Amino acid sequence: MSLAPFKHPSVFVGCPYTPAERFEKLRAALDRVPIEFIFADSSIKTQHVVERVRRGITRTDYSLFDITGWNANVTLEVGLAEGLNKAYYILFRPGRGKKGEPPADLKGLQRFEYRKLDGLDSHSLTYLINEHLVRKLTHPRNIYDALSGADRDKMFIVAMRILAHFKKTKILRREDLKGITRGTYLRKNSVDEILRLLKNHSLLKGRIDGPKLQAGRDLYRHVKI
Repeated sequence: MSLAPFKHPSVFVGCPYTPAERFEKLRAALDRVPIEFIFADSSIKTQHVVERVRRGITRTDYSLFDITGWNANVTLEVGLAEGLNKAYYILFRPGRGKKGEPPADLKGLQRFEYRKLDGLDSHSLTYLINEHLVRKLTHPRNIYDALSGADRDKMFIVAMRILAHFKKTKILRREDLKGITRGTYLRKNSVDEILRLLKNHSLLKGRIDGPKLQAGRDLYRHVKI
């Protein structure tokens, strides 16, 4: 499926939904990545679960399957994507004992191996997705290329978090920006540089020093399953 050059992809996520706390943490982490993620549990409940999964795989641009813990349902979903000839990536968080490695028949597949869900380094899932999937997209690639210096990667992640913020709202307030940059220890001039860069690419509208900014365009390809 070809994408318009400025639209970010929609991605189906196959993962365990229990324990609920773990699932909600995964969803919250992916909310900070500028891709539209689709989960089978959020679709029409009257459809048979296999049909919901099939529609999710076929209607999105590609899939991510988290096989942490060797969940049988997720493994079946991988097989379904394989049978449908749809692109996908494997996610895996190493554990202890016999489940510290992915199943033997999935070891050779391209996968993102992570140790935490969100963060500013290559041990986190959101960092890996931004690095290997998001940076290939038109606007993220242009933004990354325009950044420089020791804080380049950190600034790129903050820029992507800002774009991800616009999945649910078109307004970025100062208090939102504080939450997005919390823990990065970026100086104000670095954050202002990110905002100016996003504005120069027509991704933000408004005054950099104002109380709020607006999304410059809709980046997301929304799908229903």
